Amino acid sequence: MNGSEAKYNREYVEIRTTLEHIRTKLEAVEDTVATLPPALRELRAGIEQNRCEISALKSTSAILGGLAGAFLSVFTRILFWNKNG
Repeated sequence: MNGSEAKYNREYVEIRTTLEHIRTKLEAVEDTVATLPPALRELRAGIEQNRCEISALKSTSAILGGLAGAFLSVFTRILFWNKNG
């Protein structure tokens, strides 16, 4: 009986140790999952900020491109107007 009791105790200790490792890992996973919603909100806010900045950049470049085209058109008309007329 002593041999079977020792085996049982060793297996019991191994199971308890394994369960403790699992508990520790689960706590780490729970901590990680708890930090996900705030991080997701920050990520969404950052994405929205980037979208706004990209939209502003596109608008600015369109305006500047239009102004550059208008100035180029006026400049070429002034430059070549005298030669055609």
